[in-house]
Amino acid sequence: MSNEERSSVAERYSNKVPQPLNSQFSEHVSKSVAVERYTQRKERDTTKLYPAAEEQNVLEATSRTPSGGAKRTRRPAKCRKCGKPMKGHNASACRSKP
Repeated sequence: MSNEERSSVAERYSNKVPQPLNSQFSEHVSKSVAVERYTQRKERDTTKLYPAAEEQNVLEATSRTPSGGAKRTRRPAKCRKCGKPMKGHNASACRSKP
């Protein structure tokens, strides 16, 4: 391959390469301006998402105290044929019934 052919191939491929991203964005800001904006953002007062640790501890302690609501107890399981509770149920006596 000659030098001319090589340069023409290189030129063809270089035309297909996109421009760098920094030249594609027109709103590019200089570094000094960007640093100023960054410091201004960091100096702003921000609202805290969570309460302080002491407040959280107090809230947890109050939420752990019993609220007076009793736990619901489950009904005991019953036999499908005779309807008696399964605990202590004699399965052989239940099978003999029609």
